Amino acid sequence: MKKDLLYYVSMAVIVIYMYLCNVMMPLSVGDDYVCSYIWDGSSGWNIYLPLPENARLIQSFSDLFQSLHSLYFTWTGRIVAHTLAQFFLWQGKTVFNFFNTIVFVLLLLEICWIANQGKITWKIEGSFFRWVFFSVWTFGLAFGGVVFWLVGSCNYLWTNVVLLGFLVKYIQQYFAEDRGKNRRSKAIWMFLAGWCAGWTNENTVCFWLLLLFIYAMKRHSIWKTWQWSGLAGFCLGYMLLIAAPGNYVRKAYEQSSGALTGVKALESDGIMLIVIFVVQVLLWFFILGNLYKKKQFGEGKIAKKYLCLIKAFCLISLGSLLIMLFAPAFPARAAFPSMLYLIIAAALVIQLQKHTGKNRMELKARYLLYSIGTVYLIISMSSTLYGYCLVYQQNQINEMQIDNFVQKEEKGIMQCSPTVIPRWITVTTTWHFVHAELEENPDDWKNVAYARYHGIEGAKLMESNTDTP
Repeated sequence: MKKDLLYYVSMAVIVIYMYLCNVMMPLSVGDDYVCSYIWDGSSGWNIYLPLPENARLIQSFSDLFQSLHSLYFTWTGRIVAHTLAQFFLWQGKTVFNFFNTIVFVLLLLEICWIANQGKITWKIEGSFFRWVFFSVWTFGLAFGGVVFWLVGSCNYLWTNVVLLGFLVKYIQQYFAEDRGKNRRSKAIWMFLAGWCAGWTNENTVCFWLLLLFIYAMKRHSIWKTWQWSGLAGFCLGYMLLIAAPGNYVRKAYEQSSGALTGVKALESDGIMLIVIFVVQVLLWFFILGNLYKKKQFGEGKIAKKYLCLIKAFCLISLGSLLIMLFAPAFPARAAFPSMLYLIIAAALVIQLQKHTGKNRMELKARYLLYSIGTVYLIISMSSTLYGYCLVYQQNQINEMQIDNFVQKEEKGIMQCSPTVIPRWITVTTTWHFVHAELEENPDDWKNVAYARYHGIEGAKLMESNTDTP
């Protein structure tokens, strides 16, 4: 009873905290404001250029579909992600805050479900649920950019929840191997789910597609209709993602605009790869240490299934990172899927240890790690929330200034004060705090979108000489 209470209290605390951070985080200057408008790349316009004079805000489903159609052919194939992003930008940040909080908790639950042999249940051990949250919070490089930033969240958090939700049924079947009845309705739903899941992320889906195909060929005689239809939808979704004409338009533009190429690109990507591995090193150490001594888990059927799945998640985690070396850019947020798969692999190890009773870590060591982790969570979560409070406060001031500017029908460029963020916030929040400012040039693409959105002639950032220690 006490354990159940701690589990629900933990979930409540996480929900409240994540919701507060979402509320405090305003629309981000840049992509959030540009993507609020109907995308029209027919004349060569793209996100890095100031909005055209005839740009219109998305105000209906017709506008949304028109925007997505143009996006697909002139900028990107990530239609699932941008459907979510532009829908929430149309509906408003308040709606997004609520659903984004739910989706983050759903991500934690999906990790728990996969680690628990795909069993979808609310009855999860409280300590295990808290460990999953701690891992996602601690090892999620660029956490703020993929969880709190609206466009970033739709591109990474939401799409991975869609992908993992699709995979849960395959994990469940992998462990259960039941020979129940095939239902046509389930096959249809799995095809649609696979279609959406395959249309999410280029550097991740390809590896899952390969793994599912190999496993399907190995087990083709006992695979059910819904598994085949899900795989077919998965293939279709990925094909539509990769074959989008907009991908090649964007690649050509970014190369022509001076994106890093050659030796400099390799150096930059290499540094990013090293940083990611440094952040993930504890997870790798824990997983590989247990795989090295896998004989301790015995030769049972369940143990073999766990070990095979652990290796699969590790390989996909590694593959989704290494493939980014061939991408035009390697931002830190691209490591988010890799981190998730590594955490799932570690979660599977923990569940395997519980299943076989082979937890080798001494009690003192567990208490030490628990104490260090608790201190880190308190410091990083507190400072992150405080940082977003500062951003929220400054955003309220800017909006009041904009209202006065509009009511008085003032002309010219409105000057916005920068958000003063103490240097200690940057250190203690690690990678959980994200904030974008306007540029000092009012003609910058971010400033033009911001001014157009708020109905003023122009906006720019005031020069700040303040350096708060």
